[in-house]
Formats: sequence, structure tokens, C-alpha cells
Amino acid sequence: MRFFKLWAGVCAGIATVIGGASVAFAQTSASKLSASYIPADAIAVAFASPADLLAREDLAMLPIEVLQAAALKEVGVDPMKVASIKLVSGMPSPAGPVGGAVIEMTEPFDLENLNAQIRSEFEAVTIDGKSMYRSFNKRPEAIAYQPNPQTVLIGVGGYLSSMLDAAEGSSGQLATLTGRMSKRPGVTVVTVFGQIRSMLTPMLKQQQGMLPPQLHGLTDLFEQTDALLINVDYSLVGGKIAITLVGRDEASAQSVAQTLNQSVDFAKTMIISQMENNLQADDPVQQATLQYVKRVGEKVSEGLRPNVNGKLVQISDDGSLASIGVMTGLLLPAVQSARSAARRMNSSNNLKQIGLAFHNYHSAYRKLPYNTIKDDAGKDLLSWRVAILPFIEEQALYQQFNLKEPWDSPQNMAAAKQMPEIFKHPGMVLPPGQTIYQVPVGPGLMFEEGTERQFRDVLDGLSNTVMVVEASPDAAVPWTKPADLNIDPSMPLADVGGRGGPGVFQVLLGDGAVRTITRTIDENMFRSLLTRANGEVINEF
Repeated sequence: MRFFKLWAGVCAGIATVIGGASVAFAQTSASKLSASYIPADAIAVAFASPADLLAREDLAMLPIEVLQAAALKEVGVDPMKVASIKLVSGMPSPAGPVGGAVIEMTEPFDLENLNAQIRSEFEAVTIDGKSMYRSFNKRPEAIAYQPNPQTVLIGVGGYLSSMLDAAEGSSGQLATLTGRMSKRPGVTVVTVFGQIRSMLTPMLKQQQGMLPPQLHGLTDLFEQTDALLINVDYSLVGGKIAITLVGRDEASAQSVAQTLNQSVDFAKTMIISQMENNLQADDPVQQATLQYVKRVGEKVSEGLRPNVNGKLVQISDDGSLASIGVMTGLLLPAVQSARSAARRMNSSNNLKQIGLAFHNYHSAYRKLPYNTIKDDAGKDLLSWRVAILPFIEEQALYQQFNLKEPWDSPQNMAAAKQMPEIFKHPGMVLPPGQTIYQVPVGPGLMFEEGTERQFRDVLDGLSNTVMVVEASPDAAVPWTKPADLNIDPSMPLADVGGRGGPGVFQVLLGDGAVRTITRTIDENMFRSLLTRANGEVINEF
């Protein structure tokens, strides 16, 4: 249904603006925003004027004629004749979105003029004595209605009736606030938190443990804030963004400002720190890039500092959106680097838990858990990853396996569907049940086929010998299968980490330490790290 998709697309576009914007709001002497058709239970509203936007002199170089022709062909509406669009959102329901749109035209318009294919997805109906158009075979259901020749209403999720009841406005918090606000150029979005505070705050609180201490204050934002106001004034090469958070009282506003400042500081520090950790110290170009990122980060962070005026917490940016986009593009590698670092940290934690399980297993059985689950003929049945389950708090899962049957027996295959999280690599997309956490196997290594091993056999020292590696995705194996990374001494890096390209991978050493290794490591050095008793001198790596 194109008409509904068009409306949904506009909603998504405005949502994108909200997600990427920075904030401040100011009253002017201009006319007020219209509170009509905003029901008492509405939680958000957005305003835009396509006709005003496309008529601006600073956008004269846009292909206006092409946009008009495309809109007339695909929809049947000339965007230059759309005076305003108002998007209203109610409380979401389990059945889907609840909301509507109010489209005001500059001249009379008939829904019959819509594109024939769009019209074919609606049926004419009479509801409460009014002629309307209702979508069929589509969920959520959309209903379109014209209260006058220049106005089109669209309701989704049964919201049209609520909008009609609020034709002259309502006493709701959102309608009251909107009716006091002056019109501003561009897109304006208003959200109130009174109805959704009790739902959002517990959700944020549940995530608090996953946030660094510097961001814990974000979980209280909805408790301390009554409303969010955003205005984005577009331009071809620049624009202005203004955001205001309305505190519940002046003390709340001060607390919100402190939280925002801490968040800005944390984000700047994290991006710069991660970039520093991944730059080559001897590369002057990379060092210059770091200095540029620091300089730009300082300017951006200062531009995001909030000002407090009574209950209002305001952030405004009068710079160009284009320059912000350029800076964002330049900072993107640093953000990606931060994400990669987070994934490495999660994988490092997995390896550390595996290392602790190995040591606890060794303390219990006086041997390492490789080649341990066999049948009477000495054939390997299940992986060491199954053997250490009791030592990673997975005793219940361990008891679901039949230790006298191979890994691919019906009973063991059923249990294998419950792969523990520590065997899942956070940065790789693998088939279900497969893992890249493997022990390196081969003559002279810590693990050899058919050989039991104790820590005392590692004569090179546990801190100098690799016990578990991150294999490449191509070398992933089912986590219960007794299969690991067979090392070719002539190419010890062949199936380790990544896909053979540049990058890094992690290894678990015998003493339980996790080290990050670049793929540019000297092969002889890595070969020495794999062997257990060759007596090589291991320098810093």
C-alpha cells in the first residue's frame, strides 16, 4: 500500500532526524503550531511544510521539477502544494503502530486523484455517517478521510476516531504544549513522557549494569524530564538544529544537564582512546589524523554542551549540517574501531572463562581436558568444550549429554542446540552451533592427538605457550564435535583469526592470560608460542 508506505516513510525520516540531531528550542513572534487533531493520549507529534521547504531560495539548485514529476506519477500529489504535514503518534499497542497524519493542501484536493494503484488498495466505506477509504488485506489497517477539501486525515491502528474527536485540540499534555509553541522553519518534533515514563524507565534500569558508570545517569532521563522539543532547519549546505529537554523542575534540569555533559565527555574520550590504541605510533599521517580527530572532537563536544534556563535544558547548533556530516564521516572509522574493540573485549572475556575452566578441570582431574571423552576403543566422542561444561556453570546442560555416544547422536545433537554463550564469538556470524574457539593441535604443541597433557609438561612456561586460539570463520566447527585447529608448522597462521587478511586475533595462554596478536606477527615467533617445550626465548610480542 503505497499511500501508507509514503506516510510511514515520512515518519521514519523524521525519526532519523530525531536520532541524529542535537537540540534547542526558542519562542518567536510567529504564529503558533496547530494543536488540532492531537488526541489527549498522543505522545509525539511532528510538523513539516514541504511547500515552504521546496520554495526556499537556498534550495533552488535541487531538482524540484524532477521531485514534482516523480511524486505526481507515483503518488498523485504535487509536493509544492502540500502546505503542511502533521504526524501524530499514540501509545503503541501489541497489534502495531497507533497514530495518524494530517495533510493540509494549498488548494482543494480529491483522494480520487491519487495514483490508481494506490486507490486500488483502498475501499470506499461509510463509518459514523462519513465517507472514508479503508485499506484492506493490510495490517495495521489505515483509514483516510477528508473533513474538508484541503485536508486529508489518515489514521492507523484505529486512531482516526480519536483524531476526529480532537479536531479542535484536546486537554492532553502534548496538545497543550504544542498549542503554546511558535512555528519555526524546517521540521519540529515534540514528545511528552508523562504516559510512557513508567514503561521506559524500568527498561533503561534493566540495562544499567551493561553501561559504564559515566552513562548511568541516562537511565534516569525519563524520570527527570517532561518533554523533548526538536527543531531542524534544513539548508542545502547547512542548517540549524535546536533541542530542548523540559525538566520536571529546576533541580531535575540541572541533573539532566550534568548527565548530558558526562555523556559527551565519555563519548569523546572513548572515541579518541580507541583511535589511539589502533594507530601506528611511527606513522606521521595516522598521528596527524589523531590530532585532527582530537581538535574536531573538542569543537563538536563543546557545541553539544547544554545550557540551563530554569526547567529548560537547551543545546543549539548554528553550524552547517554538511560540516557535521563530514565530521561524522571522518569519525566513523574511530567509531567502528571502538565497536571492534568492544567485540574483542567480549571475546577476551570468553577466552578468560575458558582458561579458568581449563585450570579448574586440571585441578580436579590432574590433566587438561583434551581427548578426554572417548569410547572403550579410544575413539573421541565429544569435544573438550563439553568436558568443561561443569566448570562454566553449565552442569545441567552437561547432564543432558550421553557421554558414551558420539557428538552427532540424536540425544547429543539435541543437547548441542544449547551452545553456551562463551563459545559464541561476538564479532563473527557463524552457522548455529559452530565455534571458532579451538585448541591448536600438532606435534610438539600443548595438545597432540591421542596424548593426555598436564601443565607440568609445558616446559617453555605457561605464559609463553598458546592454549586456545580464535580460528578463522572458515575453520569453525560444531562446538560439541571433537575437532580443533590442526596446525601446519610451515603455515602456522593459515587458519587463525579473520579470513587471511590484515587484522588481529586473540589467543589464550597457558597461564590464563589473553593476548591480542596482529596477523603481521613473525611466523617463527608465533610458531614458538605454539610449541610447549622447544626452549625458545620469547621476546615481547
